[in-house]
Amino acid sequence: IGFIGVLILVGPQYKDLNSGLIYAAIATITIALSTIILRKIGTKNVYIPLLVLYSYCGMLCVNFPIALPNLALLPTPEMYLLITNSTLLLVATSFTTYATSHAQSTASVAPFVYIQAIWGVVLGYIFFADIPTTATIFGLIIVVSAGLYMIYREKQLRKTTQ
Repeated sequence: IGFIGVLILVGPQYKDLNSGLIYAAIATITIALSTIILRKIGTKNVYIPLLVLYSYCGMLCVNFPIALPNLALLPTPEMYLLITNSTLLLVATSFTTYATSHAQSTASVAPFVYIQAIWGVVLGYIFFADIPTTATIFGLIIVVSAGLYMIYREKQLRKTTQ
């Protein structure tokens, strides 16, 4: 149901298919597969910082040869933004990796992943003056409701298994 809310969020305003949407769809699928793999690895008591390190090394190995022909230093203000962005991404990836591999269930972490859509809408409004549509607000309500229900359901399932 949360995914349906996300589809409502991004729905009709993306009627024109472009490469950005294709990349976003591929990213969604690969993140879902990564979450499954992290859940499997997390049960083996692997040192979490290594999982993040391996992921970033893999990204570097794939992206460096692609970027090499156009490699250039950014102007100073953009470089500071890039360093800040990289730091935030590293922290977010580390916490997401830890949460996914150590959570009692993937369903207890999933609502926090869906909340990214909410932050995207809020920050889009604050920084870019993007006004949320009725469909966006409706989709957000569905996403939040589904996430809260998943957390409630997980608590109920834990009570019955104890």
